[in-house]
Amino acid sequence: MNAHADIEKRMLIKASDGDHAAFTYLYNKYKNKVYSLGNYLTGCNCLAEELTQDVFLKIWLNREELARIENFNAYLRTISRNLALNCLKRIATERGIIQKLGQETAFSDTTPENSLVLKNYEFILNNAINQLSPQVKRAYLLSRNEGLKQKEIAAAMNISYYTAKEYVNKAVSDIRGHMKKHIDVLILLCFLN
Repeated sequence: MNAHADIEKRMLIKASDGDHAAFTYLYNKYKNKVYSLGNYLTGCNCLAEELTQDVFLKIWLNREELARIENFNAYLRTISRNLALNCLKRIATERGIIQKLGQETAFSDTTPENSLVLKNYEFILNNAINQLSPQVKRAYLLSRNEGLKQKEIAAAMNISYYTAKEYVNKAVSDIRGHMKKHIDVLILLCFLN
């Protein structure tokens, strides 16, 4: 075992015992690799950031396994791939539901049930947007409603490009989390028709 592998093995053992410094070492060493893989798998910076957090949260919650891992890099790839696939499946399901709602509303007679489902979806989405902080909400609305790019948002809000990017990513993440909590209601309403 080379010195690098020996240090990593010691950090895995310490992290498995709950050592925060050892876990931070592993996080700092591998977070960019996980992010890059997440970005490759999802094609989205925001999802890659969320995936990176989810991967390391999962590892921390199951840290007792770390002491038995021989190839941490392969272990990370497997977890990242599985979580990315789950995320993409969930998004595909959500998009399918939203698309179904849109098609039913656009291509069929507007029934009271379809109107109710659409109104509930819009209510949940607007509720999620209204829970954002004022600056994050403004950046999100400039992005979604006005179609502005992050550079344009930064100029309109007189903030840096990176702050604009952070605001939009935070908005998307917060809205996604809110919608995730309420998507079961939409699914139920959608299939009751």
